[in-house]
Parts: sequence; C-alpha cells; structure tokens
Amino acid sequence: MELTESQIENLYNFTRQHYVEYYDVQTDLVDHLGNDIEQICVENPNLTFEE
Repeated sequence: MELTESQIENLYNFTRQHYVEYYDVQTDLVDHLGNDIEQICVENPNLTFEE
C-alpha cells in the first residue's frame, strides 16, 4: 500500500499536534511513520490507515 497525499498530510498534522515545530524534523518523522504504516499494511492488509 502506498500512502496518498491526504494520508501524508494527516501525518504532518499529527506531528504538529504533538508539538514538532521544525519542518525538517516533521518530514523525517512522516517518512518513518509512513514507511512503518506501509509495512504494517503489507503484513495486515485488512487494516486501514487510521487503524
């Protein structure tokens, strides 16, 4: 599963809500979170992005 632009934006919003202020740190976190979410979805295809 590849994340959509909307899902990636949700991850950026998530980092801002958790007080990550710097864009470069947000981008690094979004990259790690996105990769992990994609891997989890490969292993468990019945899960949704939100789960």
